[in-house]
Amino acid sequence: MKRTPLRRRVALQRGAPLRRVTAMRQRSARAAARQRARREVLAALLDERGPWCEARLPGCDGLAVDGHEPLTRGRGGDPADAAQIVLVCAICHRRIHDNPEEATARGLLISQWAQRQEQPHG
Repeated sequence: MKRTPLRRRVALQRGAPLRRVTAMRQRSARAAARQRARREVLAALLDERGPWCEARLPGCDGLAVDGHEPLTRGRGGDPADAAQIVLVCAICHRRIHDNPEEATARGLLISQWAQRQEQPHG
């Protein structure tokens, strides 16, 4: 495997700030398009379902500010699929991700193994 050496305009020095030669793009065009589609879906869901938290876990403040995907993106979920989004408050969203066993038992997270078992084999 051929490796290209890193090119630096200014040598790094201890304690000196890092300098970029070019500005970074905030996100790729593909990621920006996915995010626009997700925002549109979330706006439609808020109009349809109302601004109330659907998880209602202990400590819930009741006002939905996030869209949670029970089937996460890393497990093959689509962030713009309205059927896969649960409107949640920030407190419930944090609790879901901090306590995955409880969230899975309540149906707020779909485990990777359950996902595979639902799919027909071969």
